[in-house]
Amino acid sequence: MTTPTEVPAMTEHLLDVEGKKIFVAETGRGAPVLLLHGGGPGASGVSNYSRNIAELSQEFRVIVPDLPGYGRSSKGLDPADPFGALATGIRGVLDQLGLEKAHF
Repeated sequence: MTTPTEVPAMTEHLLDVEGKKIFVAETGRGAPVLLLHGGGPGASGVSNYSRNIAELSQEFRVIVPDLPGYGRSSKGLDPADPFGALATGIRGVLDQLGLEKAHF
């Protein structure tokens, strides 16, 4: 039986994307990979991916945002275009982190 990899220390910050705060946790080094969580009550990036972060961080810079409207990010999405607001938020995260490309 293998032992689970210990979760590495993560840095946490709030990014300002078009006037909304996006919470981001990250760890590891290498090519960036963004882990985008699903919706539903209590959804957040770190809680949804807690079993994957440590393993991925051995080879990647793991970036785990709370999508707009979830977790520690600002609440409230544009009801006329909620998916557009999510996409704008993630594009803003990439821009704020200075990333031209990443794995998802």
